[in-house]
Amino acid sequence: MINDTEFIKNFVLTQINGKKEALHAYDKMMWVVRSGYLTLVFAGWGLIIQEAAGNKIPLIDIFPYFIALSLLSLVLAYAGFNIDIAYAQRKFRVIFSLNQLIEIITTSRFENADTKLLNSLAEMLQISGERKNDNHLKVEGYKNELKLVRLIYLTPSILIAGIVIYCMIRF
Repeated sequence: MINDTEFIKNFVLTQINGKKEALHAYDKMMWVVRSGYLTLVFAGWGLIIQEAAGNKIPLIDIFPYFIALSLLSLVLAYAGFNIDIAYAQRKFRVIFSLNQLIEIITTSRFENADTKLLNSLAEMLQISGERKNDNHLKVEGYKNELKLVRLIYLTPSILIAGIVIYCMIRF
């Protein structure tokens, strides 16, 4: 059994820093996916609308491209949504683990670390973002993140679907 208080303190600090780095990495990846999705979708739509309007092309003439871009946009939304949710789950598993670690630090005495405390600390060695559990659901912020993800991917998708339905009815 390890009773070295300095070792435990260093371990805890290393874990906190590692978890903070993981959170920043997950946030970065989530925003890369989100901004990439929004850029591709709105740039694609902007180009097709600009081309049609600039050359006074009737919508009926570009309708096949319109349908293809609609399908591509919806597939990108589906893929982006699933990727984003996976990263959000990982991020909030790390947040849950970090919260647990902080709770252990603030409620434990390390001078006489017992087996239970050491086992709890050993559990923190595991990569919490990659663990298959529902700990992300225990963090209140996950619900807000889920709302944001839905807004980012579903709003353009609903708009695109509405436009396609309108055009199909019109033509």
